[in-house]
Amino acid sequence: MDIMKNYLSKDCLELLDKKYLFNKDKYLSGGGRILLKYILNKLSIEDYVISIDDNGKPFLDSHPDIYFNISHSGDYVLVGVSDYKSIGVDIEKIQDLDHVGISKHFFHNKEHIKIANTDSIDIFFKIWVLKESYVKMKGTGLTDLKSFVVDIDKNLILDVKKECGIVKDNQVKNLIINKNLCLDSFNLNNEYFIGICSKGNTIEKPEEVLLSDISNQLNH
Repeated sequence: MDIMKNYLSKDCLELLDKKYLFNKDKYLSGGGRILLKYILNKLSIEDYVISIDDNGKPFLDSHPDIYFNISHSGDYVLVGVSDYKSIGVDIEKIQDLDHVGISKHFFHNKEHIKIANTDSIDIFFKIWVLKESYVKMKGTGLTDLKSFVVDIDKNLILDVKKECGIVKDNQVKNLIINKNLCLDSFNLNNEYFIGICSKGNTIEKPEEVLLSDISNQLNH
């Protein structure tokens, strides 16, 4: 944790101690803050203030035209930054689990059918990270993951249309395309899946960097 003390404020370090029980989680979360600092420095933003909105999403109170989002899983931290519109990112380590059963309980039926028919854990994780990135981009707090569909073949978000309180989720005509969204996923070393969702902006492939390299560049 010594590297954290060089780049994070005392308040931030105290927040990490309160929020996370395990040192690895503190290190990953703190690493996300350092990575954010590194990216903002590239944009010539050195003095900034991070605040939390009513839904728990962090934002730059001092730079309202800059949007960011952070996710971490396993040994990786993912930071997405946009100078145009809201952005959401998610990274998940691929692991053996009951992906068909999970999709049946938490995903839209159309997504579950696709996962069950192919029985592909890669497709499950691809849909998962894209759903999470969309929810985080919206920044509205808890969202029913069955209320929208990710079309991974076309990189589209389809919102479920509700009529008279009844959701007809088996008919394509009741799924409305959510326009002005950029959506993409990436496989990292066949060990992780990354999902990125942004409003009306292009998405660049994430760049993999080491925390030690970041700290060295921040020192210059």
